[in-house]
Amino acid sequence: MLGMECGGSDPTSGFSANTVLGNTSDRLVDLGGTSVLSETPEAIGAENILRKRGITPEIGQKLYDTVKQCEQLYLNAGEDIRNTNPSPGNKAGGITTLEEKSIGCIHKSGTKPFTNVIGYGEKITEKGLLFMDSTAYDVASTVAKIAGGAQIVAFTTGRGTPVGNAIAPVIKITGNHHTFTHLNDMMDFDTSGSFLSDTSIEDLGAELLEYILDVCNGTLVKAEENDISDMAINQLHSYC
Repeated sequence: MLGMECGGSDPTSGFSANTVLGNTSDRLVDLGGTSVLSETPEAIGAENILRKRGITPEIGQKLYDTVKQCEQLYLNAGEDIRNTNPSPGNKAGGITTLEEKSIGCIHKSGTKPFTNVIGYGEKITEKGLLFMDSTAYDVASTVAKIAGGAQIVAFTTGRGTPVGNAIAPVIKITGNHHTFTHLNDMMDFDTSGSFLSDTSIEDLGAELLEYILDVCNGTLVKAEENDISDMAINQLHSYC
């Protein structure tokens, strides 16, 4: 069970790292595995695309409604999420609108149909590609997928982030070669060859899958080597 996450995104996230991860997700699903996309606020603006990818019209509509309900929560509070998302870091990296960020974000899901939409931290029981309704905050979203049963998290980032988790390895993937070289103590996998050389998305997707298998078999990721473990839980609707 693979959780897919992003944080500190820049344009290379959408057209390189997320696209390569999407190819890997497709391969995993074809092998009978499970991939989980989340971060509902970062699907706002791409909900019409996602609706067409439900394995049934009902699942597609559920996915669409989940994204629209998320946006409505902000509006009900008198806020427009577009005032804060893309974040200042995203904008500094070159992302201009939430829609642009969202369309890049959903590339992580590849091309397979969504088999179900589940709640925050809900137990993952289906095979195939799932959508988990979660926050955009990368730490709390990573924790939700692991709580649901994800055994490893593939985390794409353009600008770099050290996020890790004590329960499951968090692989850092970047399409920004500068980030990979200058923050190499945090980064695990470089996809920039997809546009800086003649390396194909398909070849990198296969290579990433092999790396994920190596990690599952004991290879340490940088977050583990650095003893990084972050914990946060989304408290929306919490009555504790």
